[in-house]
Amino acid sequence: MIKIGEGDFLKLENIHVHFKIRRGLLKRLFIVRALEDINLWFGRSSVLVVVGESGCGKSTLGRVVAGLQSPTMGRIYYKGKPIDKLNKKEYLEYRKSIQLIHQDPYSALNPAKTVFDILYAPLKYWGIVKSKDEAIDKVLELLEAVKVTPPEEYIFRYPHQLSGGEKQRIALARALSVKPKFIVADEVISAIDVSLRIDLMNLMIDFWKKYGIGYLFITHELASARYFAELTNGLIAVMYLGEIVEAAPPSELIHNPLHPYTKALIAATPELILDLSKLKSTKELPLKKVDIPSAIREIPGCKFNTRCPYARDECFKIKPKLINVGKQHFVACHMVNAS
Repeated sequence: MIKIGEGDFLKLENIHVHFKIRRGLLKRLFIVRALEDINLWFGRSSVLVVVGESGCGKSTLGRVVAGLQSPTMGRIYYKGKPIDKLNKKEYLEYRKSIQLIHQDPYSALNPAKTVFDILYAPLKYWGIVKSKDEAIDKVLELLEAVKVTPPEEYIFRYPHQLSGGEKQRIALARALSVKPKFIVADEVISAIDVSLRIDLMNLMIDFWKKYGIGYLFITHELASARYFAELTNGLIAVMYLGEIVEAAPPSELIHNPLHPYTKALIAATPELILDLSKLKSTKELPLKKVDIPSAIREIPGCKFNTRCPYARDECFKIKPKLINVGKQHFVACHMVNAS
């Protein structure tokens, strides 16, 4: 169990998510193993940054945490109580406490609604405002908080009149409108200009500092993962084919990677190494294969064995356990477990 932060806010215990799909002329049934054996324990104001290739299960994990995807196996606990045992009031509190910001700001906002309509909807639903005048004041306050200024110029604009960065800030404002305790940020910086990414991350970090909002920050960029985790005292979890293969504080993960997949990610991210002489001497990890295997294929043993240059017999037969090797550094690798 990987525990992040102090207290008992949310716990994912032995979570598996499998999807059934049919393919081919014969419509054969296949199982997509999106998540397997996920064990996470989030405390108050905790931050976990999840990084990995496309299709590794990052977004599915975010939907599970936000309560939008039911696990095939395993249980989710909110404040120590299984969510399937929560009463109506407790379940509504759970759904309100955890908000999701979608990856694509262009499809996340209703093009037929103004910024005011988009931000007013959750305020009205949760009874946070009692009148339209109060709602206008609250929406202006939210726009000011996410630095969409001057707010009076934006409040009645439509999404097509906003830039990508402005749309993502509106999505952040919508999540903040209900005063959540935790936000799932699913690839929120991937669809905006590089020059705006640091600004958006800094804004989210400010809310962590001021209001203690925790985050599940999902990204495929290791450099962004390191930046966000370092400034929020968070952990970075590396996912591969639905499993967490390594997790550690950012400095520990970057300077002392233990899993071959993590080493490959670092080798493919030169901006993590600022010393050019060190960069020239860094050798690329010789993966057996570049492409990630299909999620519908069941791989015995370690799922990375098809690409790992160090794979030995046991890697093809026995699934490695995720163990704590110290300093809150977790890894699932037979090479490490045997040492």
